[in-house]
Amino acid sequence: MKSSKYFLVILFIIKFLNSSAQTFESSQITASTLIASSFINDSTGWFADNNAKIWHTTDSTQTWDSLAIGKYFLKLDFANNLRGFAITKDSAYK
Repeated sequence: MKSSKYFLVILFIIKFLNSSAQTFESSQITASTLIASSFINDSTGWFADNNAKIWHTTDSTQTWDSLAIGKYFLKLDFANNLRGFAITKDSAYK
């Protein structure tokens, strides 16, 4: 009896996790490797790639703008459209 209760709880958790996950379908953004990402909502986000570019979308990944910045970011964290933080192996940026 205890086993079946645990099984039902685990099954519920798995179903909840699968239903709450959001996936984005989009064509290939770049041939580069995407290293870091940060999304502030369902439509607006940023990626950093291994060629020192930042990629930005405002329409749920349908289109992307890129900017060559010359920094290789390992981590991105945006709080809103105007404030973000980025880390390279040597420095942190605001």
